[in-house]
Amino acid sequence: MGQHDRGNIMEKTKTLYRDLALPILIFFIFGTLFSIISYLRYLSFSQNVLDLGVNASLLYEVKELQFLPSLNNPYPIAVNKLIYIPIGIVYSLYPKEWIILFYQDYFLAFSGVLIFLISRQYVFSRIMSMLTEILFFIYYPVSGIFWFDFHFMAFFPTLFLATFYLYRKESARWKISAFLAIITDFMAPVIIFLFVLIEMIKKFRKFGFNYKNMMGEILILLVSSIVFLLPFIYYRQNFVSHYMSNVTPIPLYSNVPFKGEFFIRMILPYLFVPIISLDYLVLALPYVLMVFFNNYLPYENLMFFQYPALYSPIVIISFIVAMKRLENYVKGKRILNYILITVLILNVILFSFYTPVGDLYTSNYDQKAINPWLTGSMTYYATLQKITPTEQDLKLMQIVNLVPRGSTILIQGNFPEFTQGYRYICPGTNLSGDPPQYIITDPYNYHFAFPISYNGVVQSYYKEVNYLLKSYNYGVFAYYKGDILFKMSYSGNPKIYGNLSYNLSSMNFVNENGTCNAYIPFLIPGNLNIRGIISSNTVTGNNISVKNTNFNWKFKNSAQFSETFFSTSYLVDVNIEINTTHIDKINMEIFQWED
Repeated sequence: MGQHDRGNIMEKTKTLYRDLALPILIFFIFGTLFSIISYLRYLSFSQNVLDLGVNASLLYEVKELQFLPSLNNPYPIAVNKLIYIPIGIVYSLYPKEWIILFYQDYFLAFSGVLIFLISRQYVFSRIMSMLTEILFFIYYPVSGIFWFDFHFMAFFPTLFLATFYLYRKESARWKISAFLAIITDFMAPVIIFLFVLIEMIKKFRKFGFNYKNMMGEILILLVSSIVFLLPFIYYRQNFVSHYMSNVTPIPLYSNVPFKGEFFIRMILPYLFVPIISLDYLVLALPYVLMVFFNNYLPYENLMFFQYPALYSPIVIISFIVAMKRLENYVKGKRILNYILITVLILNVILFSFYTPVGDLYTSNYDQKAINPWLTGSMTYYATLQKITPTEQDLKLMQIVNLVPRGSTILIQGNFPEFTQGYRYICPGTNLSGDPPQYIITDPYNYHFAFPISYNGVVQSYYKEVNYLLKSYNYGVFAYYKGDILFKMSYSGNPKIYGNLSYNLSSMNFVNENGTCNAYIPFLIPGNLNIRGIISSNTVTGNNISVKNTNFNWKFKNSAQFSETFFSTSYLVDVNIEINTTHIDKINMEIFQWED
């Protein structure tokens, strides 16, 4: 190689690095932004056991080399998401469950750099390619992938985009990224199979059949087929349920118009431009069919969940290729730039209302503002509430750290912290054996009361806690304002304790005879001392006289969790001497006491 050639290569390398500086900065900004949101949700106990927890546990098994079948785990290898093995090797360097949130968000954010490269490869200038990168991030279904706790499916977009880019560059490394994409999720082999098949057909039409030139494609087709069939063989059961399932009493083919609208909702943010490149948009067909052959609502929902990982990279590629084809019908690139800017503005608007980041500055808390036709959802993110760790959350994390590793503990669905290094028990587990050493309750979280399906068994967490508290001798090991850690046979004082205070409106509590029935939730079991102050500042006709403004009484709480109220409860009757039934508020503080 001559000096002139080496100079050209160095110049091209410098140009590439210069071109990539801002796209990499954009990747870093979005990766950091979503990683911070994910970590704050973790600190706020808004992450779940059944995704972050079980997947972190799966990665931990790689560290512990737990690949052999056992009585409790006859199928120790998750063959439908084998990507966990290489990720688990990296995870073993620092096995903390929260770190994989950063793995996921930064790896997914790197998709933006690949989109920039693909855009440059096809049609757009450097600036417009960077706008296309931003377009991917603000396409509101992508925020659902970032928002969802953790799922190996979230690694698919980056690997698929890398496969597309390297294949178009005719780099042999496309087979590596294709293989990694194939093992991310049960549907990934189908998508990669279709992509390679389409590219082979294009090659055949252009060059005719050449076995040697198609060896790589044939290899990936074979690998895709094997990985697709592997779960059927390994689990020795019908794995079609992952593709077609009637998980609700609703007939499978009901609500067909709403399901049909899914395709419209998917490409509407791109103003239907991707339809021009149907040869690539068809890669989303397997997912669209899965929507039709399922009644699982998250499949149809473009918010909150990880499933857009299977179609969002396809849609953006179809958009870029479509813009390239439009170039043949328009004079110059000005019209293409106008289309891109229009699409970008539309997505900024949608991003502002239908993403967790946009929710921070629009506060879109009115459920009616979410158009179900547009998003497939009737709910909202409420981001600020879920990413703001409170004093209660910080104390709860201290309570979590009191449980020694290796202990058995009954947990509700918002405690992924206990899924590795502990022998954890979830709702629906058979409790006929030895009871757990610890029980932890967080009645402020919906997992405490709402029925949850785990391993096919639907059970409410508080019912299992009630069963254990009735059947065995548990003591309060830690208590902070309603959050409780029980320990088997413990009789000492709580290691952590925080008083519970209330400022209750008494409008609904005071009866005509002057009796105040105050329902107080989240009480600690055992002997309690409740002190209160009653005040009234309202005058309705006659002057109000509150004779007994201070009260103090003791009682014993039996630690039963109410089915009517999603909390620990005790109904307290307070006799108050007053000459009216109107009292503004009751301030209460609950203290523990012993005989």
